[in-house]
Amino acid sequence: FLNAPNSKDIAKRKVRKAFDLPPKPFDYLVVLDFEWTCDNRPGFGAGEIIEFPSVLVRTSPCEIVDEFQVYCRPEERPQLTRFC
Repeated sequence: FLNAPNSKDIAKRKVRKAFDLPPKPFDYLVVLDFEWTCDNRPGFGAGEIIEFPSVLVRTSPCEIVDEFQVYCRPEERPQLTRFC
């Protein structure tokens, strides 16, 4: 049997005050843009990811640091449609 939690089990949440420092912003962000298979006909089925591009961005100053891109072959429909 499990015991019900008591006051020692539950952490008290710190309440932010106006004079507290704001949370530290991120130095870098990674922006992802997945591409997948598609078609304009009904019943095409689920799309499969075919490209994993991403960009590493420095937030201050705002600038692109690096880029990455890789393609992969879909397994369900390895031949891409003209629509895609």
